[in-house]
Amino acid sequence: MHTLSKVLLGFVAVAAIAAIFLTSMLFDTRNEWLKRVSTRQDTVAETKEDVRTKSIVVSDLENEVNRRMMNWGRSWELAPQGITLLDPETGEVALQIGLSQGLAVQESAARQAGQDRLLPTIHLFGNSQDGTVSYLGAFRVTQVEPNQAAAQLIRPPLPGEVDEWQVLAANGVRVWNNIPSSWLSLNSKYQGQIAEARQDVQDEEGRLATLEILNTKSQEQLARRMAELEGDADPVPGASQDVIDGMVQTLRVEESTRNQQLQVLDQLRHEYDAKYNELIDLLQRNRNLEKQLPQPGTESDPSGVEPAVGRVEEASTPR
Repeated sequence: MHTLSKVLLGFVAVAAIAAIFLTSMLFDTRNEWLKRVSTRQDTVAETKEDVRTKSIVVSDLENEVNRRMMNWGRSWELAPQGITLLDPETGEVALQIGLSQGLAVQESAARQAGQDRLLPTIHLFGNSQDGTVSYLGAFRVTQVEPNQAAAQLIRPPLPGEVDEWQVLAANGVRVWNNIPSSWLSLNSKYQGQIAEARQDVQDEEGRLATLEILNTKSQEQLARRMAELEGDADPVPGASQDVIDGMVQTLRVEESTRNQQLQVLDQLRHEYDAKYNELIDLLQRNRNLEKQLPQPGTESDPSGVEPAVGRVEEASTPR
């Protein structure tokens, strides 16, 4: 074989070995890239599903936000120093929000344009120290400026209601320019129940006042009756001794007098019985003496007196 052919054959052999090695590396690299592509495709598919799921969640949240905005409108958060009580009698407060914060912008523009339009109604919720939220009520905006406004409770405050606002709003106040209609209906229902309860309380207080008057009159009448029975310590001028002593003492005195008179009557009865018996004995002795006298021709009894035995028994009977 020619020398050049041997050299070329050697180059071909080396090139074949190199080609085999490079081909092997090419296949490994291709497999690695195919694996990466497959992994990326799976990741893209998962990402698309995750994006779709999160898009649905975002859409639901946007719908919920829109629904809440429709029901509640805008809101403003105020610190405790951002609200001041102006009049506790009417429930008027001052708020550190105004036109610059978007409160009553359309209504103010309409009023400045000469339209007869009321300022909006806002709703205040107080944040207490324990984290609870309390509804303070609906307020009509009475005056609005760029950075502050005044609002008044649309109904007369209940007794003691304004005094509780400081506790209910210890951590500030959230202002909403609207609340759901169901809340308004529920609030109206509760306000009606409160009005009925207050009317019931007034009726009970009226009945209690009437009962107190009747009780006072009863006590006065009882005192008069007790004075009649036990005596009057402060009698009117010219009152009789019976009024001064009272019926009880008067009855005791009269009963004592009656008992004394009964004793005298009983003694007189005994004396009468004794005198009557003496009279009967005297008559009997007279008859006996008369019988001892010489009798005339007739034996008739000249005295004609018969002893009244039954009368003696009657007179001697205790009464």
